[in-house]
Amino acid sequence: MTDEPLPVSAERLRKTFPDLTDEDLLAYETITRRLLGTGKDRARKVREVLDLGKKAADLPSPTGEDLLALRYFRAVAKMQGPSRR
Repeated sequence: MTDEPLPVSAERLRKTFPDLTDEDLLAYETITRRLLGTGKDRARKVREVLDLGKKAADLPSPTGEDLLALRYFRAVAKMQGPSRR
């Protein structure tokens, strides 16, 4: 994990995407901080997290990393706008 500032602040995201919940923003912050420290593997790691989140959506009761990935996946979907969903 890294202490680098987030590319977009949670406050700005909340204003831009009012459908984001506190859980969405926490998942965004947690995963994004992890990803910032991955260097040139970042694109692959993003795909892995999104794939895990998509698979977790089919689980009856996701927990732990599955749940975090699912929340991140949903947060990203909310930030894509209606044409990308």
